[in-house]
Amino acid sequence: MRTLTASASRNPLEKYTKKPDEKLEIHYSSPTAAFNNINIDQVINWQACPSGKLLAHPFSNEIRTPEMQPEIKKQVFAAIIEITQSNNIGCYMPKPGASFRDTPTVMLIYNLTNEQQKILLGRDVTSLGRVQPL
Repeated sequence: MRTLTASASRNPLEKYTKKPDEKLEIHYSSPTAAFNNINIDQVINWQACPSGKLLAHPFSNEIRTPEMQPEIKKQVFAAIIEITQSNNIGCYMPKPGASFRDTPTVMLIYNLTNEQQKILLGRDVTSLGRVQPL
């Protein structure tokens, strides 16, 4: 019978990080590609969120599907809470665009301390996708 003791004592970062032979680089078509198709009203709302902000790029394009966003948010939120041990963070999903391709592929994570940001940025949290400073 399997016990929960081993998994309960495991560092949450080990669960969400992967140590590839070499660091994976992601190349965008432009320096502002993460902001493609973001509605200006959404940017204004994101600016009003508490500081300690990071952008998260969930894997795949499922974030562009409005029906998938609640599940993606739940998974990302749960992982970040487990890693940071904080219940004070927030997630803001992208507003759907006029079409699938017009919907942004990033979400905002906010209200993170400097230490929490360093943890997320420094460990390549690959189960969430790519996280970068805003």
